[in-house]
Amino acid sequence: MMQRTLFRAFEQLADAQGGVAKLRQFILKLACAGKLLHNGDSAAATITEGTPLANECSSSPTLRQAEWAGESAEVPSSWSLTTVGTECKLATGATPSRSNSTNFGGDIKWLVSGDIHQREIFDCEGRITEAALKSSNCKLLPKDSVLIALNGQGKTRATVAVLRVPAACNQSLVAMTPICPDRLTAEYLYWNLRSRYFAIREITGQEKRRGLNMKLVGQLVLALPPIEEQARIVAKVDELMALCDALEARQTTRSEARRRLHAATLHHVTAARSPSELAVHWSRLRTHFDPLHASPDSIPALRQTILQLAIQGRLVPQNPKDKIGDSIPELLPRSQPLTVPKTWRWTEFGEIGKIAGGFAFKSGDYAPTGVFVLRVTNIAASGVITKDEAVFLTPHKVTREIERFYLDEGDILLVMVGGSLGKIGVVNADILPALLNQNLWRITPVNEEVDRQFLRLMTDFAVSFQRQITHSTHGHLSREEFRKKPVALPPLAEQKRIVAKVEQLLALCDELETRLKDADARRERLLTAAIHDALSPSSC
Repeated sequence: MMQRTLFRAFEQLADAQGGVAKLRQFILKLACAGKLLHNGDSAAATITEGTPLANECSSSPTLRQAEWAGESAEVPSSWSLTTVGTECKLATGATPSRSNSTNFGGDIKWLVSGDIHQREIFDCEGRITEAALKSSNCKLLPKDSVLIALNGQGKTRATVAVLRVPAACNQSLVAMTPICPDRLTAEYLYWNLRSRYFAIREITGQEKRRGLNMKLVGQLVLALPPIEEQARIVAKVDELMALCDALEARQTTRSEARRRLHAATLHHVTAARSPSELAVHWSRLRTHFDPLHASPDSIPALRQTILQLAIQGRLVPQNPKDKIGDSIPELLPRSQPLTVPKTWRWTEFGEIGKIAGGFAFKSGDYAPTGVFVLRVTNIAASGVITKDEAVFLTPHKVTREIERFYLDEGDILLVMVGGSLGKIGVVNADILPALLNQNLWRITPVNEEVDRQFLRLMTDFAVSFQRQITHSTHGHLSREEFRKKPVALPPLAEQKRIVAKVEQLLALCDELETRLKDADARRERLLTAAIHDALSPSSC
């Protein structure tokens, strides 16, 4: 019943962001609170700070956090409340001296935190010798111990695994060996700790990157079912996790098929040779990018396609009567990076846009009020310029030398160095008056032959082309090299038509993005309801 319900629900909801991961976590939460098998229990015990166990362990201020991340939880009255340290023998390891070559290369498996990436451990790369065991604090851990990572890079800390062969470990792991296998099984302990991964990480001071330690592990509260029920819980969790694996595989297959469909459709749109051909493929594109089928990266890919079509002259038809003035010199590149209409003129970026840098203000001159100094941090990833974390310069500090760094409405700003390299913003009247700080370029049209908004598109494309070459957004842009970038300029009238068309299509992208977010939120609500319904006692 449960499997059929879940499969039916996920036929419609499997594309919800992180849907299968949420299902896994919900299953574990129910299992370790005694709600996966129990059909209600009016005499449930409540785990809070007021329980006798919590009072006995009151020397640990992190006990309740370690247990349920600050929330109380009810478990069946037939369960007992204990701690990991009470039920398990705890042990950690060490790193034998590397200066002694006889310590390594033996037959004894030696684990580190990086080995804790799967449910069961049968082997590892590390090997030490008998001599290493005798000369260090390493101990041979028995099989069926549960290992937890005390620290490690990224998400490693607090991950768990069951050791299926005898092995030693270094100091980054703690082994928990059930003292009485007839009271606690390694499999139940594994699922219990895995269900509390985020809560356990929370008590370690994640922001300070502080690791776990053996004392904290021992103080973790354990809601312990009778041994027979542990076996049933583990069997049910294994069954449901296998179901999740199947759902995840189906989701991956669907996502890959849609990714190929999107890529093929985008290719046809980009390769369209006429406005009429483009219209056909664009219609297909809108269908394939329906929110119910779109992937999270669909909209950015669509925006990039629109930009590429715009600077290739494929969004709007050409008018033979449109001409480019003589003020824009023709500078043919050695090799043309794009195929563009014959009415367009090849030149260099510096011939259509003036590039000026910002001023290196001294942080000691900043004041709480005055003239706004626009810095890299004031340009959001979306390109919107804000006054968040704003700094100012008092008017009397604005010397004649600094006055030339005042910005004007419509100025195009480009981050030319650092981790935000390539970020683009356009100055709006709301933030003026403002001064331009260093690490930013101000780009303006050279004359009336260049539309300011079209120049913004050309700047965006030039930056995108740079990223394709470097495969990075880190580094530094050379002003002279940027000026020399080959660009193809259409006549002014066509520039304006292209800008109007781009605005129309980007508005469609905004609409699709809103629909995609709404669809995701709706799927998530339905997913949560479906999980609750499928895992309710009547379904179990």
